[in-house]
Amino acid sequence: MLVVDVGYNESERGYGAGIDRVIRAALAQGVKGVVWVTLREQRDIYRRTNVAIRSAAGRWPQMQVADWHDYSAGKPWFRDDGLHMGITGANAFAAFLRPYIFRAAS
Repeated sequence: MLVVDVGYNESERGYGAGIDRVIRAALAQGVKGVVWVTLREQRDIYRRTNVAIRSAAGRWPQMQVADWHDYSAGKPWFRDDGLHMGITGANAFAAFLRPYIFRAAS
């Protein structure tokens, strides 16, 4: 099983092709399930990256999208930039990911 939570420092250009490369490599290594976490859409670039993530799920049945953007919307878990979490946010993120991890591992 593979969990991926990246993209805040990457361009949205080529992100979908990058997802495909990562999943192909993971499957070649025997990974059965992939969980890909969406980004908080504090900037337009992150919204476009999330489009690529959601689109990739249609190409890869092994991939689950963990929609952190929707789940965390309006929550007071973040620092002023709306991206970096405090302790409460980190705990909420771990609890959020738990069911995705169990599904991907089974």
